[in-house]
Amino acid sequence: MKTTKIFDPVLLNKEQSRIDKELSAIYEDPTYDGIIDVNAYCKAPIKILWVLKEVNDEGGYNQRDALSKISLEKRKGWWQTLDPIIYVSYAILNNFITWNDQSYITDKPEMINVLKQIAFINIKKEAGGSVSDDKILSEAYKKYRNIILSQIKLSNPDVIIGGNTLHHLWSDLGIDNKLIKPIEGFDIGYVDTGDTIFINTYHPAYFMTKMSEKNRGEYFDAIVQTVKKWYFNEK
Repeated sequence: MKTTKIFDPVLLNKEQSRIDKELSAIYEDPTYDGIIDVNAYCKAPIKILWVLKEVNDEGGYNQRDALSKISLEKRKGWWQTLDPIIYVSYAILNNFITWNDQSYITDKPEMINVLKQIAFINIKKEAGGSVSDDKILSEAYKKYRNIILSQIKLSNPDVIIGGNTLHHLWSDLGIDNKLIKPIEGFDIGYVDTGDTIFINTYHPAYFMTKMSEKNRGEYFDAIVQTVKKWYFNEK
């Protein structure tokens, strides 16, 4: 079983503020992301980082504050993206529960609080709609590369889950494509480096909008159980 990493919340807050200033120097009105609630993240038994494509709204605000204060009602505009993140993160941080044992967020609204225990970053950190063109996202990664790598280093996660984004990071993280192993039944994969597991998934909204309930459960369990095997050093 993996050991829980120890973090100093004072140092994390200080460093995250420094990264924010660097981001402001690159783009005048960015969306600030990263560790949503430093104190809660430090206490989490497993450190989880989600890497998504873009903000997909008007941008120019502190996304960490917004997510730390979100409620069942306020999540409605974001539910297609947020709900899968909540379900998967909640399962990992609560003994790797299966889809069949998972409650629905509408029945158990306190599940939303799991967002405070994770880190959440976007590759494109400025206002704009959904990015479907990978070339645009690649340019955004080049623009914010140093910020993104600093955020990953700061959060020092055990689990990194990308919404079809990790191919932009592999080279900088020293990951050879040959190390990527498939997750059976789905066109997604993972890399286990020992200290960290990377899960390259579909975008979270795909989970809610394109899958049947049966496929959703199988997909959810495939991700969570892959992390569980890594956590308990199972082959």
